Amino acid sequence: MYGFAKLQGDKIALYDPDLDDGDEDWNSGLKWGHGMIRRMVNLRTYNPNLTTMISLGGWNEGSDKYSMMVRDPAKRKVFIQSVLNLLAEFDLDGLDLDWYDDDSIFTLINLISLFREYPAMQASGDSDRKPGRTEDKEDYINLLRELHEAFRPHGYALSAAVSAGKPTIDRAYNIPEMSKYLDFINLMSYDYHGGWENHTGHNAPLNSYNNANELDKEFTVTYSVEYWLNHGILGIPLYGRTFTLASSDHGIGAPAIGKGGASGTITRTIGMLGYNEICTMIKQGWQLYRDEVERIPYAVHANQWIGYDDRESINEKLNLLMKKNLGGAMIWSIDTDDFVGNCVGIKYPLLRSISKKLNNIDGPDPDIKRYHYHTSTAHPHTTVTHHDHETTKHLTTRPHHDQTSTTTTTTMKPHGKFQCHQAGFFADPENPRKFHQCVDFGSYLKDYEFMCGDGTHYDERLHVCVR
Repeated sequence: MYGFAKLQGDKIALYDPDLDDGDEDWNSGLKWGHGMIRRMVNLRTYNPNLTTMISLGGWNEGSDKYSMMVRDPAKRKVFIQSVLNLLAEFDLDGLDLDWYDDDSIFTLINLISLFREYPAMQASGDSDRKPGRTEDKEDYINLLRELHEAFRPHGYALSAAVSAGKPTIDRAYNIPEMSKYLDFINLMSYDYHGGWENHTGHNAPLNSYNNANELDKEFTVTYSVEYWLNHGILGIPLYGRTFTLASSDHGIGAPAIGKGGASGTITRTIGMLGYNEICTMIKQGWQLYRDEVERIPYAVHANQWIGYDDRESINEKLNLLMKKNLGGAMIWSIDTDDFVGNCVGIKYPLLRSISKKLNNIDGPDPDIKRYHYHTSTAHPHTTVTHHDHETTKHLTTRPHHDQTSTTTTTTMKPHGKFQCHQAGFFADPENPRKFHQCVDFGSYLKDYEFMCGDGTHYDERLHVCVR
């Protein structure tokens, strides 16, 4: 799944066109861009059984504009046609609907982050979250039904990412009706605990202690799976949640202060670390512990605490998946696995162990070459040519059922203090280490600042920090 697309004017739209669309070859016939969606689709060349889908939504999309769209049959029709157009344009296999928000750290009777962004929750952009329209629950089903009917002639797949928290599930979802129209359901069984709390708690505990309060008993992978049983694909986090300890106590439930642990060199986010960062820290001497009740590891160094998943705890979760006969596993996300192979000598150790357990496949690694597309409107044909570590595909674009218009925006390099003028990622004009993510919340653009590591600078063309 490619994440994420966004909702704009009741239509699905690319979140960052320069990253998602186009091609890095000026001779492609496409506008310049990194072309990541088509490069993902091309992975079918290496795995003919691969299903390539696009996810709509994500952590900073908010909920209000989705609520406005689903309540109006005419707007739903416009949205569904735009999805059909996008899937055809990029030769995708389906849509994953992620009506939620990972950044909703707010307090509502202390029900933590599992009230993110879902049907019947209210928020615009990254504002505080609160219960919204109860009618969203029914309108969400109407949207799924109409998407299912529109997808059927094309054979497109339809899935949704859903909350693992019982309070949100009860408010947002009609599970029996959802299961009629979705090909599979991705259960986001993580973020049960985090830096928004004043005590340590694991990101994805398998079980709970007997003396846990009722909410903590519900906030476990096992409870969530039982609640969604026969409908779900188990979500497995390839990242951990971090805390700053308030004292020398370091067990599960130990007092914590602040909004989480220190940010990492790669993820650069307070309160979370990718597994690729965590495994490096473990090698550097962090003290490792394993909780025999929750069946998870955590690590401690000075006043820093990390609850995460490793191959052993993931294997325990996969045992539950197989015991309950679930549909499969999904991960969040590929880029936080040890994709270089620094820690245990193999690339993607967590993803590889999941594949080995479920599919009995953990290699060999394919030699994936850089892929370039060239468009032609003459005759339907597809040819593939190989040359110096690159692959070029010449293809026709599928005809659409309606005509769409394209708006091109030209952005001048800013001078002085940075200001957002359009959505995307941009280098800071004054500090080469700093870059900005401009997020379009409909009525305004919000600037999120990030900093590259020491000795690096942000490359706006490549969208990465480089030396």
